[in-house]
Amino acid sequence: MSSKIAYAISILFALGIVAVVAIFNATPLHACGALPAKYSPVLAFELARSLADVHAIFGGGPSPCRDAALAAFTKINFTDNFYFIPVYTLFGVFFFLGVRRREPLLAYVGIALAVIAALADWVENHNLALIAAAPDVPSQALPALHYATSVKWMALGIEGFVGGLILGQSGGWLNNIAFALCALGLILTGLGLVYSPSFGPYISNAILISWLIFLIVDVREMFRRAPA
Repeated sequence: MSSKIAYAISILFALGIVAVVAIFNATPLHACGALPAKYSPVLAFELARSLADVHAIFGGGPSPCRDAALAAFTKINFTDNFYFIPVYTLFGVFFFLGVRRREPLLAYVGIALAVIAALADWVENHNLALIAAAPDVPSQALPALHYATSVKWMALGIEGFVGGLILGQSGGWLNNIAFALCALGLILTGLGLVYSPSFGPYISNAILISWLIFLIVDVREMFRRAPA
């Protein structure tokens, strides 16, 4: 597969990410408890570490709000499992297939991290479903959720860093800026996991930094003319 074809396929999956995000926005999950307004309920659920964290999303007992929240979560979890995870994973995989001529070893490391993130995300969703099935009962799924979520987010953060490292080693001030931003994204990802009350609401934005850079590179390289 040529690099240009890989970049083109990566762009198509980037459009798929946009489409799935639109689906998520059409089925919002509204928190029933004392969750800060800045915190996405889905993201807060992923980073939940206690029964109190779960109640901040689904409320402290049965209610119409909880019923609506659980229905929205079911739809979101299904879409995430069968659409979003494959789409964002393949977006990263084909980006690294596009840049592998620059740094083959690092590119394959990036592909491996993309796969690890996907597997951890599926494990995360399984544990989220277990917790949602009994949101008033302390669950052994909470520790498992913590590990799966941590692996997923760190794999995505390191994946972005590796992509930035490949670009930075290519030289040029634009590539150096891309590397610095991807490194910043990894730092913010770590902060989001360790200090989730303060930085958790922004952890998805940290990953978005590297995804936007990957997309810009896809478009740039897709339309770059080969040297004569």
